[in-house]
Amino acid sequence: MNTLVYMLNSPMPFKRKGLLISWLTLASILLFSSLLLTGCGQGTDDEEDEDEFNSEDIPTNIRKSKQPTAKDLFGGPREAQSDDPSGKNIVRETPALKAWNKAEELIDYSERNPEYLNKAAKLLKTLLKTVENVSKAECQGSVNDKDFILGPCNQHAEILSKISQVYYFKAELIEPDDAFQDKIDLFKKGIEIAEEAKEYNKHNIDVQLWYANNKGGWLSTMDALYPGDPAKWYNLSEGEINELSSAPRKIIGALKYALSLGRRSGDSDCISNNEDKDDLGEVYVSLGHAYHKLPTDMIGFASKEDKLTEAKNCLRKADALAAGKVDKTSYAVHGNKLQMPKFYLFALYSDDEKGTFSIPHAKHYAKNVKRIILNKNFRRKYPTTTRREMNGTAAEKHKDGILTFEQQYGQ
Repeated sequence: MNTLVYMLNSPMPFKRKGLLISWLTLASILLFSSLLLTGCGQGTDDEEDEDEFNSEDIPTNIRKSKQPTAKDLFGGPREAQSDDPSGKNIVRETPALKAWNKAEELIDYSERNPEYLNKAAKLLKTLLKTVENVSKAECQGSVNDKDFILGPCNQHAEILSKISQVYYFKAELIEPDDAFQDKIDLFKKGIEIAEEAKEYNKHNIDVQLWYANNKGGWLSTMDALYPGDPAKWYNLSEGEINELSSAPRKIIGALKYALSLGRRSGDSDCISNNEDKDDLGEVYVSLGHAYHKLPTDMIGFASKEDKLTEAKNCLRKADALAAGKVDKTSYAVHGNKLQMPKFYLFALYSDDEKGTFSIPHAKHYAKNVKRIILNKNFRRKYPTTTRREMNGTAAEKHKDGILTFEQQYGQ
């Protein structure tokens, strides 16, 4: 599935850009576990949500097929090229495919100019108007059709998931300590659009991924807006409290379902020997980081140790996929943002809560992270990510203050 591509001709360890739960997302989410312990939100989970993420419900035609690429969805018919001695057919670049590729390029460079996100959203909304008009009810009723994943239902879902991604990045580029309400509104818009995409095709990896990422960003920002002040929670409605308390389960459910969609037999654990039929790099990263940060008792684990073990499995799987897709030399040189598994593995091994701190592993990943973000090409293309990683994300807290990973592990 080549749907969230950086640029079609660039080397990359994964096919989608922009991974996941942000530098802030789920960082101090433990606050929300107290909501369940005090009874808020208990017994309100919607059974339909549980059923929605049941991997046994994946239609046979979708389970057996790889999820289509942008070329499959928006390109013209494959044409033989008379000047190509290999005799291979290529996809004709239609206006729709050009618009899609341009939108992806704008998203890719949005850290250099956030206005690119508005331009990308405009392109995608225009593209959406060119897709054959089809009702959501029709899509839900035709999901078992042989040609469903190449038809207008999945085109609607794919474009909407991309617009959801745009809103995610618009929220991400707002500084963490500023304009909390603006961030909340953007993440909620991203959630709303992803939910609409699910009505066209919930069996789409990108739809589930960006629903989870926006949900995680919203949850984290709510936590940052009301840090440790229970009195403020009483100003929220019962519906808002229920939404907050059910969010961790929904995030994990969406990501596990995305993982199931990309597997041959639909299982959703990161150490499965089952073959991945789709590129699941970002899903492994998102799921691993979510396992790391979300409260143990809210996502179905018996112990924190079990939860962190699964987090490591997911992130290591993502890191192995990245290393396998990029030449070892270019892996060190390019500083590609999609090498983010190393960032999150560093964060995982640097977590000293309840004795989980592991200096040797943290040092190993710190060296990789430092090499990536000190790369001049990376700094030029991703100035916001570079600054945040240098100044805050990979920091070690000590009684005498805060040391960045470079100060702590730079030698």
